[in-house]
Amino acid sequence: MKYDKCNMYFKDGTLGCLISTIKMNWYIKKGLAEVIDDKSIKLLFDVKGDKNYMRDRDNICVICGGKDKLYGYNVINQSFKRYFPLEHKNHNNELVFLVCRECQPDTDYYNGLYIKAIFDEYKETPDDQPLYDKNIINIYNIVKKYKSTNIEDYNDEDKEIIKKHFGNTPESKELAHIRSDYAKYLRKYGNSENLYEYIIKKVVDNNKIKEFEDGFLKHFLKYLEPQFIPDDVLERVKPLLEELEQEMD
Repeated sequence: MKYDKCNMYFKDGTLGCLISTIKMNWYIKKGLAEVIDDKSIKLLFDVKGDKNYMRDRDNICVICGGKDKLYGYNVINQSFKRYFPLEHKNHNNELVFLVCRECQPDTDYYNGLYIKAIFDEYKETPDDQPLYDKNIINIYNIVKKYKSTNIEDYNDEDKEIIKKHFGNTPESKELAHIRSDYAKYLRKYGNSENLYEYIIKKVVDNNKIKEFEDGFLKHFLKYLEPQFIPDDVLERVKPLLEELEQEMD
C-alpha cells in the first residue's frame, strides 16, 4: 500500500500517525473521522491500548522546530518496516518523528539515497515488482515433474494449466527457461514477495535488525541534522551522534 503522508489525529487532537489516502477515506466513509484538510483527519472515537508513540513530545518539527503542517515521518522506510518481525514493529514506533512539510523534500531525498545504498550493499536494484509469482511457481512445479520440456509429454490436466497460463501452446525452450532459470531464482529469493522482504529476511537471519534500524537513524541524524530530538530517544541517539563525531575527526 502506498503511504501518502496523510495525518491521523486522535480524538483529543493529538497527532497519532501517518496513514494512506485509502485508509483516510475509509475512516471518512465509515463516519469514524472528521476532515481537517485534504491530508488530515481526526478520529471521532477513543483508541484503546498504546495509541500514541508521539504523546509527551513537543508538537514541533524535529529538524527545524516548525509548528505548522506537521506529519509523522517514519525514519525506518515503510517498504522495509512492513516485513519486520512483529516484536520489532511494535517497539520501533519511537522512530516516528514529527516533520514539517517544508522539511519533507529533504527527508524524502536523503531517505531515497540510503535505500539505494542498502540495495547496493546487497547488489540489487530497487524494484517494487513482486518476486514471488504464484502462477509461475505453479508452472515451474509442473515442468520439473517431467524429464521433458515438450508439453506433448505432459498429462492432459497439466497441459491445460500451462496453455491457460501462456495463452497458447508454449515452445519447449520456454518451458526449459522456466525450469532452469526459475530454479536458480528460487534458491536465491525463496518465497520473498519483493526485494524489500528478501533483504529483511537476510537481516533477520543474521540477527541484525537493531543495526539495520540504527543505519536509518544514523543517516537521518547525519544528513537532516535534527535540532529538536525527542527526549525519549536521546539515549538511543547519543551513541550514534558520537560515532558521527568520530567519523568527522
